[in-house]
Amino acid sequence: MRIHGRIWSIGQHWTLVLLASLVAFQALNNWAWLSTNLTILGSDPRRHLMTTFTYSDMLNPLNLRNLFDTVTVDEYRPPLFHLSGVALIWLFGSSTDVATMVNALYMAVLLGATYATGRKIFGSNVGLLSSFVLSTFPMIYAMSRYFYIDFALASVVALNLMLLLHTEDFERKGYTLLYGLSLGLGMLVKWTFVVFSLPPALLVLLRSGLPGRAVLKFKTMKVDARWAILSTLMGLGVTLFWYLPSVDRARQMFLGLWLLPLSSVALALAFYALSRPSSQEANLFGAVMTGFSVASVWYLPRMDFLQEFFLVAYGRPKGTNWGFAPYLDYLVNEQLSPFYAAILLLALFILGYSNRRWLKARVRQDVLTSNLAMVGLWAALPYFVFSVRTSTIRSRFIMPLLPALALLIGAGLLSIPWRRTKVTLLVLVVIVALAQFFALSYDGLGSVRDAAISDFPDGRQFNLFAHGFQNQLPNTGVTDSRYWIMPAMLKFIREDSKRAGRPGAELGILMNTHHVAASTFWLVSMVEGYSEITMRELARAWSSDPVYPQLFEVDYLVLKDGSHRGINRPETRELVDTILSASSPFISEVFEVAQQYPLPDGDAVYLYRKRHHLDEEHSEDDYRALAQDLNAIETGDEAIVFEIPEQIEVFARHYQGTGVPYPLPSQRPLDEDRVLPDLETIAANHDTIFAVLREEEQVDPGHFVEEWLNQHGYRALSSWYGPVRLVVYASPLVGQGDPPATRLEAEFGESIDLVEYSLDCPTAKPGQILRLTLSWHAEESIEEDYKVFVHLLDGQGQLLAQHDSPPVGGSMPTSGWVQGETILDNHGILIPSEAASGEYQLLLGMYQPQTGERLAVLSRGEVAGDSLPVTRIRIEGS
Repeated sequence: MRIHGRIWSIGQHWTLVLLASLVAFQALNNWAWLSTNLTILGSDPRRHLMTTFTYSDMLNPLNLRNLFDTVTVDEYRPPLFHLSGVALIWLFGSSTDVATMVNALYMAVLLGATYATGRKIFGSNVGLLSSFVLSTFPMIYAMSRYFYIDFALASVVALNLMLLLHTEDFERKGYTLLYGLSLGLGMLVKWTFVVFSLPPALLVLLRSGLPGRAVLKFKTMKVDARWAILSTLMGLGVTLFWYLPSVDRARQMFLGLWLLPLSSVALALAFYALSRPSSQEANLFGAVMTGFSVASVWYLPRMDFLQEFFLVAYGRPKGTNWGFAPYLDYLVNEQLSPFYAAILLLALFILGYSNRRWLKARVRQDVLTSNLAMVGLWAALPYFVFSVRTSTIRSRFIMPLLPALALLIGAGLLSIPWRRTKVTLLVLVVIVALAQFFALSYDGLGSVRDAAISDFPDGRQFNLFAHGFQNQLPNTGVTDSRYWIMPAMLKFIREDSKRAGRPGAELGILMNTHHVAASTFWLVSMVEGYSEITMRELARAWSSDPVYPQLFEVDYLVLKDGSHRGINRPETRELVDTILSASSPFISEVFEVAQQYPLPDGDAVYLYRKRHHLDEEHSEDDYRALAQDLNAIETGDEAIVFEIPEQIEVFARHYQGTGVPYPLPSQRPLDEDRVLPDLETIAANHDTIFAVLREEEQVDPGHFVEEWLNQHGYRALSSWYGPVRLVVYASPLVGQGDPPATRLEAEFGESIDLVEYSLDCPTAKPGQILRLTLSWHAEESIEEDYKVFVHLLDGQGQLLAQHDSPPVGGSMPTSGWVQGETILDNHGILIPSEAASGEYQLLLGMYQPQTGERLAVLSRGEVAGDSLPVTRIRIEGS
């Protein structure tokens, strides 16, 4: 192809100087941009940075086993890009900015390869101009400032196609083997490399006639036995050197120990091909086997990546979509800019018009196999492949085709036959390109950005410059440094935990935004050394485990008001609103707001701190069983009293009811004067009280809480869960007046009289606690301890409910009664939730707990046996 005219002639050394200057210019601007920008947008860059820092840790110390583990640990992404970042942070220090500056190296490869390709096809001037144009594509310099794999992929694709051209259809052995090496390295960057590299390679194969000749040569090929044996030994040796230190891990891979023979065969073929004299067939075979051997370092062990790859690319549950229009929109508005898109169209027109005779002549000479066609395929076919019904459409996926567009622009502009027009247009391109570069790179050039926007009468706008998610300023809008609050949060958590005597802490993350997300916290923690703080992702909980119980397992919570976009479950979004509105008594009791961070968009981020931490000696199973029992018997108006406030956070993990928690004051021992008003308030506001008691001897040595509840409440149930005890009470009838008392004439044994009883209600519902008060009178002092039993029997004499307890819940044992004393003894009878409607008989009596022997009962002068029928209770269905 012919390019009309020249504006200047540049010597080879000046070309390299200008290229180096262009790379240095981009590197310096990127460092300035990164130094200003604090926000890492996008989940993929954060994930890639975390992988890089993880690899850095895994490679310490550096040995074969650690290297094998590092290379093969990721089951979905090849390791080369991340390992190149590791090399940079080893050299220049551990920071995200340093890791991202690895793109300066890839920029050098990208611009150098583009220049060499342009020089090979069109001449040095086109190569140099194309490199400048490419470096000023907004997508190129924007992506070079983020830690995406795709920028490295674009560089390796450009290098691969440059080397392909320089193989001279695989005639030159050195370039062909380098081409094969670039195939392997490209596949180790990202598997989509094949989409960009395969079409040009097939074109070269087609025009070289190699496939047909290779088949004939294979049939007549003679194997050099000496080199075959030597190559086999070399392949086996390299395989054993690589796999033997990690054979136990290799055994767990998808192919298992088949990795060893497969790797040996691939390497043996590569070594044998390298030993063959230069020919197109041998060179190509050597390149293919070299590329396969290099790529097999990851692809053979991680062959299982294919399943997830096809799921992500073409099988997402939401369905697939055509990408032609979205990718065209990305190309025009985000990757090139409308200005450069117009220049591209103009360049294509000029290129075709200025060389129309050449093109017409070349039709008879297979124009489709020319180097120009190779550049066209480089751009067109990947665009088509990525647009055909894929599950994921992202602007960066087609980024590696941009060097081809830069080459077409460079060739088109330098094809203009009129020197003055050419110079004018080139100057315009340089001025607008640099104006766009600086306007999209620095915050202070807002006037230039505004000047590029035109308003239409209908209200629409036209922006001459690029605009999209990737075209971000370093400290404006979504990259405003005031969004970068995570280091401050982690610092606060560290200091707050130390003040509380806890060296470590766990943070639950209930938000997922560009700026505050679990992956960002993990990254900052890794880079800035907060290893004692662990993170739990709660906003995007992909498992079926409910989020609510997990709140009480962490020490801190972070969430925001306003939009809850990024939280993937409706129930989790509702939970965030519940926390913010303080409408959950358990959450409000366990957590308090420790820090608030206002954001530039008007929302606010809240860091909650857990107020109660139970010691590590507790048994989770004890509180799980206790909470499950409460879930089964509660009716909706319960108070749950925690004698040790710290119990609440463990209990809440398993409790699903509507009871209201009341952790008592945490003084040790308990301050009775402070607790009494709390107990009175609880009793006045709740129908049922669940008392969770533990370590009373240390916390409440006088058993004040239990005794007060025994005297004023109606004890219905007492159960042990390891060292934890649950006691269930019906509250006193505050403000309702005492129920009428019924006189009795009953004697129990020889010393105890039952004077009267009162029952709060002759009817009950399932789940209700009946309040029974017994008035005992001691005829003389009693030496033994007896228990009172209250039984509720159905019409067939079957036991429905019961309550057995020493008088007043054990607070007034009979052995302590003195002659003439009257004791008011409250009992609660919990009606089972499954109780059938009907009439039931209430019986009571006393027995000796060691022997079970009941006291004889004399009622109204007649022997009543060993129990006293008191009254009948009617149970009505709920």
